[in-house]
Amino acid sequence: MSNKCEICGDIADAKHFGAISCRACAAFFRRQVVVRKKIVRRCDRKCSLEAEHRKFCVSCRFDKCLSCGMRESKVMAKPSGSKKVSTKKLPLLKKFSSFYKHIQNLRRKTFSQRNNSKPRMANYKEVNDIFMKYGNIVKDNIFEAFPEAKKFSDDQKAILLDHFTTPYIICEGTIRAKKYNLWKLPNDDLIDNNHPEYYYNENQNNLKDKESHKLYQASWKVMHENIRGRMEEAKMDLNEYFLLSALIFWDDGLPKQTEEVVEISRKMRKKIIEEITKYENMKCLSKDDASIQVARIIMILQGVQSTVQAIHKTSGLTAAYTDFEKHKGMFETMGI
Repeated sequence: MSNKCEICGDIADAKHFGAISCRACAAFFRRQVVVRKKIVRRCDRKCSLEAEHRKFCVSCRFDKCLSCGMRESKVMAKPSGSKKVSTKKLPLLKKFSSFYKHIQNLRRKTFSQRNNSKPRMANYKEVNDIFMKYGNIVKDNIFEAFPEAKKFSDDQKAILLDHFTTPYIICEGTIRAKKYNLWKLPNDDLIDNNHPEYYYNENQNNLKDKESHKLYQASWKVMHENIRGRMEEAKMDLNEYFLLSALIFWDDGLPKQTEEVVEISRKMRKKIIEEITKYENMKCLSKDDASIQVARIIMILQGVQSTVQAIHKTSGLTAAYTDFEKHKGMFETMGI
């Protein structure tokens, strides 16, 4: 193997993503692929890419990575070397896994009559009722997964619960759905992200009322791209979903949080990220693959935050158009 990076000429340490390169160029290529930010060209494609100049032109450096054999598919693919992981040394994961089994038993018991029927597309009135029922189940049981929060005052608990429950239900419905465009409700009925007009109609045979669909289309798109799209891209497994849920719960930037809660939330987030990193290092054969997957999970978290912001904007629209009823379950679960 050549000891020179094919991209910048610096000392190479291995073959990364299909090309012999240094760690810096490998990290650069991985970052560009994972972030998926559009690269704007501001040059004539003749920039020097020697080690001391390699940071000056993103577009030429990325082109050189591709021409030297690096492939985006090798970054985006699920880590090729995956191992079965024991959760014995991952206490937070083990605790949430136990909570999830319990909450799924409660979910199935609560919606047992509906579960005996064939899944169908649900409208907003049905979703409101389902959302509030399941939201209460989650709120009543979540502190078993996060006992550190049991000592908080009721108002501080309410802040965490209102912020957590709706994103949790959305993410759970996403990971339980087997088809890319579908979102599975707690009773196993479905919402089709490609056809939200069904959601806004009581009578599923009547598709005349398309104004609501058009009005809230942007919010649906944000949720679909930022959560479903990123989960699909990461090929997220159940354990990764558990740890993502823990990060969503322990938000340290919510309005009206006390200093004590902020401090504990920050400590918990640090522990969760350490556990995610440990999990990925245990699962993946390559450190590069592990760090990529950690980055993907953090990007999903950012997508969840964007979705929460979109839901709040939607609540403003519903107030303006006296349309609160069509998202009542989601809004009330969030304390809006």
